[in-house]
Amino acid sequence: MDDISFSLNFGIDNIKEILDEVYICLQNDAPRLAVMGVRSLVEHIILEKIEDKGTFYENVTEFARAGFISDIQKDIIKRALDAGSAVTHRGFKPDKWLVADVVDIAESLVEMLYVNPSRSRRIEKKTPPRKK
Repeated sequence: MDDISFSLNFGIDNIKEILDEVYICLQNDAPRLAVMGVRSLVEHIILEKIEDKGTFYENVTEFARAGFISDIQKDIIKRALDAGSAVTHRGFKPDKWLVADVVDIAESLVEMLYVNPSRSRRIEKKTPPRKK
């Protein structure tokens, strides 16, 4: 993920900071805070791209409707981030494997929206064009 610091130099410092704080939680055996941090991270990403629709789940649905994620990704994100709600509202303490899964899903969202666009432009630039 070293590519992320390079790719987020366009005013999305808040997202990188939250992701860094999630990693600090992981390093300090704070699984509940890590999962709650991921939920916050995803909400910041969504609200950076769309207008707030009120609830978290309405925002995820609108995020998909706006074309930022597929319906499959929407369902994956909703299921993963329900763990953050369960920590906050239902006293859930996730094990390290569940936390890793939640973080992986969030990292894939960050990678897709903030890292891969610059990677794909670099690929396009270096790929020889088709001959006509």
